[in-house]
Amino acid sequence: MRNTIRILIAVALLSIGCSSNGEDQAPQCREPGDTCNDGLCYNGAANGVCDRNLECRTDPSTTGDCVVFLTSDEHTGNMGGLAGADAICQARARSAGLQGTFKAWLSDSNTSAAERLTHSAVPYIDTRGQLIASDWDDLTDGSLQRPITVDQTGYDWDSDAKHCGAIILFATVWTATTIDGSSKPPFCSDWTSNADIEVDSGHVGRYCYPSEAWTDGAVVDTRKGCSASTSLYCFQQ
Repeated sequence: MRNTIRILIAVALLSIGCSSNGEDQAPQCREPGDTCNDGLCYNGAANGVCDRNLECRTDPSTTGDCVVFLTSDEHTGNMGGLAGADAICQARARSAGLQGTFKAWLSDSNTSAAERLTHSAVPYIDTRGQLIASDWDDLTDGSLQRPITVDQTGYDWDSDAKHCGAIILFATVWTATTIDGSSKPPFCSDWTSNADIEVDSGHVGRYCYPSEAWTDGAVVDTRKGCSASTSLYCFQQ
């Protein structure tokens, strides 16, 4: 289970919807999504991420791209339905200073993620400015450019051996969604149940993988009891 002690990186993040410095400061942007100094650039006043015009912005959601993050906390299958899951994403975004509308990559028995979420024609990036997918088609083609392991604060859970290390199978996310955004049961009674697996369950993905397992566990167990706590993926709209 995820360690409740959170390690936050010191990065100023502000945000809106769907682009010389001391030795400890990252250089200016060289290209969009520049990965200098752990994914950060420096705009003369604060750390930020590179937009597509090679400007260093302290707000990743103002780069013109769509921001995606993994929630830093976990939730049971009782989230108050899809609306409750979206509210969790919105609250986590706000807590990190991210503006705009965020929704969970989550389906239920009535509505799929593909029907709920914006099909972006611009890139999806994480809160470090790293490319996740070039657009909706790339997002849903079976593999990501990199796994969604960075949370709303900028902390990368891929660096945590307890998550993407030896016990990678524990790194789960509620999705109930196939790679193309379609619904895939079970849904924890449309995300209103926290019952044990013998009674009710939900479909999960695994956030350490860039393959289709990021949303649809495939060859590994894809169900968890609704009493279990796992993360959510949140997408800017």
